[in-house]
Amino acid sequence: MSRLKIISLLIILLVLTIFGSIYFSYFLSNITGKAVTEIEDSQPLNYSYTTAVCNPNKECIDLHITCSNKTLVKLEPVSGLLKMPDNWQDPRSESKDYCE
Repeated sequence: MSRLKIISLLIILLVLTIFGSIYFSYFLSNITGKAVTEIEDSQPLNYSYTTAVCNPNKECIDLHITCSNKTLVKLEPVSGLLKMPDNWQDPRSESKDYCE
């Protein structure tokens, strides 16, 4: 094969690769996004987190909170009672609605 034919074939392959990439990224980019949105809409919202709960005597305990569709499913302690210093101020809000 002559050198000119090889260079022409490489250029054609390069152009086809570029156009194919543009086509797939432009026309098929919404497939994943739509699938994830449909799954999120059909599935319950389940999550969990930990937080500390303190009483007026500045005694605190860490809790593991599990929620499903904004409903409290489980609340369990993950630590023992901890006494905070007398000058400690709780920086968090007073909200006790764990699964807003």
